[in-house]
Amino acid sequence: ADALADIPSELLPVYEQAAHDTCNLPWGVLAAIGKTESDHGRSTLPGVHSGANYAGAMGPMQFMPGTWAAMGIDGDHDGVKDVYDPVDAIWGAANYLCHEGAGDPAHLRDAIFQYSGDDPHYVDVCL
Repeated sequence: ADALADIPSELLPVYEQAAHDTCNLPWGVLAAIGKTESDHGRSTLPGVHSGANYAGAMGPMQFMPGTWAAMGIDGDHDGVKDVYDPVDAIWGAANYLCHEGAGDPAHLRDAIFQYSGDDPHYVDVCL
């Protein structure tokens, strides 16, 4: 209940729809990644709203430039795939996770592991 209440109300349906429509991955996992990466875009750390962080990651879902170029989605259908737009970033993250097999419960852990850059603790936090 606390985690659900923490998700910005305008982003909850985005997490739900992106997870469902992309490959039916658990939307709570997608939201947990959003929380872990940038507190659902509320973080003021470098790279969340502009530029990149120390590792080169960008946007509220913290994409590396090459990954965003390959997996980015125009989730809000405004004609622009914007890594800093939370809606686009959430859809892009769902796309990436599904590309890695997250729609199959047997591959969900591996997909999150790929997203995290091979961090087993990150996987545990997001599951």
